[in-house]
Amino acid sequence: MKNYGRRGEVRAFVLTSEEDGTEISGWVHPDCLGGVEAVRFALEQKKVADNLRLLKKDLQNATSSIEEPVQQQVVERKQIARFVPAPTAPKSKYQFKELVLARDALGHAWYRAEVLSTNPLTLKSGEFDGGRVFDERNVKKHPTSNFVVVRAMKVRTAENPGSFVKTTLRKGTVVGVVKMNGYHAQITSPVCGWVQMRTADDLHAIEQNYKFQMLKPRLFLGGLPAGANRTTITRGLQKLQGDLLPSNIEIFLQGENLCAFVSLMKPSHYKKVAAQNILVNGQRVNCDWCINYLRCKAARELRRTYI
Repeated sequence: MKNYGRRGEVRAFVLTSEEDGTEISGWVHPDCLGGVEAVRFALEQKKVADNLRLLKKDLQNATSSIEEPVQQQVVERKQIARFVPAPTAPKSKYQFKELVLARDALGHAWYRAEVLSTNPLTLKSGEFDGGRVFDERNVKKHPTSNFVVVRAMKVRTAENPGSFVKTTLRKGTVVGVVKMNGYHAQITSPVCGWVQMRTADDLHAIEQNYKFQMLKPRLFLGGLPAGANRTTITRGLQKLQGDLLPSNIEIFLQGENLCAFVSLMKPSHYKKVAAQNILVNGQRVNCDWCINYLRCKAARELRRTYI
């Protein structure tokens, strides 16, 4: 671990092995590994382990020399390196890569920014070029929406699904979401990073304030063309899969859009239709799982975890 450049932030060099045997190495911010103190502790433990191996080797050499009565060898003992921690600054309430709200001065408008370093508190934003040091009085926590993790959830350092995984959250962990992008979300608690919130068929987390409602499997069709009815929807489903037969179709208005909930006769047919497009009156309509059904399904999975 050393400073990046002459006056740069502290960085740590890491080496990791992937499951396929590929080794990846590079410089990362210590906050990605639990903070500066965690890295220092790990390095201290590594130094102690290395010295213990050297002492063991010296002891073996000393033992073999005692067995030689004529020539006694004096074993030079190696000193154990002692780690002296550097003075630490007061712990900041913000984390590296955390999304926050900042303002230029009292009375100015708040805008989004990202933490580049915590000591001093340095932020970057689209409002200015590069990084700028901020007074903590002009920075505050970004509002979050709280979700409960339904299954083990990997926390990545970046939005890219292939980015480095810094930790894995256990079932039941409450996460604070500050930004959603498709199936992925940026969180700021309990750690900062990016997580996958769902797939086409399952939710990986549900709202903390979710009120359980029992629902049977059903599909959601949004943006139906004017004039769509049960018959045209059924025809569209059967063009996609000939043996599909709806057991119930509920058509309703959502704002200005015509939508429908569709229940199927055979449970095995749902996965054949979910995330597929069908033609209704010549217009392509997407079939998705009803989000309320997925919430019900996720809540039941979470409940089974704790019973």
